[in-house]
Amino acid sequence: MKRLVLLLIVFFVGCNGLSSFVNRGGVGINSAGNVSTNPMMKGAMTSNINASVMKDAYLDPLLPSGVQSAYTKQKYLVEEKDVLKIQVRGEPDLSVTSRISEKGEIWVPLLEDVKVTGLTIQETEQLLENRFKDGFLNDPRVTVSIDTQQMAEYSEKEVIVSGQVNNPGAVTLLGKYMTVFEVVNKAGGFTNIAWPSRTKVIREENGVKSILKVNLKKVKKGDKSKDIIVKPGDIIIVPETIF
Repeated sequence: MKRLVLLLIVFFVGCNGLSSFVNRGGVGINSAGNVSTNPMMKGAMTSNINASVMKDAYLDPLLPSGVQSAYTKQKYLVEEKDVLKIQVRGEPDLSVTSRISEKGEIWVPLLEDVKVTGLTIQETEQLLENRFKDGFLNDPRVTVSIDTQQMAEYSEKEVIVSGQVNNPGAVTLLGKYMTVFEVVNKAGGFTNIAWPSRTKVIREENGVKSILKVNLKKVKKGDKSKDIIVKPGDIIIVPETIF
């Protein structure tokens, strides 16, 4: 009898130990024989799922254009110089890839210029659908995505202008070439406290940075020999006068 009691004690202790061991691994078996998940493990699984859903939040460059999650569509705010790919279901002539202008507008067939900066991608889709419904299409279905490939191509054709210009920031190079003076003019020209004669261009080639001095004061007076042609990636700095 004592031996039987001892065996029963060992049996129950063993079962509890096994149950504890299994639960530490994240999976348990309840009294009904059903498989249950350890709450801590369940939380970890949820975190992994959330991380997967948020993977392309704010544009994962590894994702092909047009394959962006619902999270991105709801959270990413469209801004100036983004390149949007607009597709209208069943209307290939209305589908277009276009870059947002400095005014925050994008050109769309039939609708012409539409202001979209500050909207999410999802809101942009809704806006375009509503505009198409207004006298153009009965039941438009619009899909909008960020064309990351086109954006990369545009960025490779830009220079940065900083310092004492009226509209500092990125400037897209037009045509075969542009000079420093032309780029500064495209950035709004000099401010009242600019020092054009001390303009500098920072350029990196083959991993080596160099600083080029450009006297834009003389260029402005007509001496174009003092001007130089810019290259994509250049940084133009117009300092503030000390006088």
